[in-house]
Amino acid sequence: FATMAVIEDRDHGFLQQVLVAPGSRTSMVLGKVLGVLFIALVQFALVVPAATLAGYDLTAIAWPQLIAAFVLGVVTLTGLSFSLAWVSRTASGYHAIMGVLLIPLWLVSGSVFPLPHDGFLGVIGYADPMTYMVDALRHGFEGGSADLAFTSPVVSFLTLAALAVASVALAAFVA
Repeated sequence: FATMAVIEDRDHGFLQQVLVAPGSRTSMVLGKVLGVLFIALVQFALVVPAATLAGYDLTAIAWPQLIAAFVLGVVTLTGLSFSLAWVSRTASGYHAIMGVLLIPLWLVSGSVFPLPHDGFLGVIGYADPMTYMVDALRHGFEGGSADLAFTSPVVSFLTLAALAVASVALAAFVA
């Protein structure tokens, strides 16, 4: 929902004023991403204690790994969402694009059902950026290594870090 502000800012002329300011487009994107990240971290802090209801021991969680996975995941998804919002002409068009892209990415990320390592779904799983976010979060919740994860912790984090950088660069380019 935070990315809707991009469409509203553009429609009201505010985005044009920001784009002609002396700051770089990357700094504008990073400012918007950090704003979303702050809100997401507050939500994270409110929701993660409920993990005990799902059977997680809060002392067994790999907190640095979990927080890093969350931050990189938020940056990745926010950068991609901002890129889509900047090229979308209307709010309804943006919602249509997000519905067509986001729900399938989520469904084939391994968060709903385990992904096979081979076959068509395996290929889709490796191509889906959300797979790496789900796996990195799983590794953090499981204390560093998760049995149900599709990828190893190193692959999850390196891919997620590369995706975060690429999505911010794409958002800056599209802006």
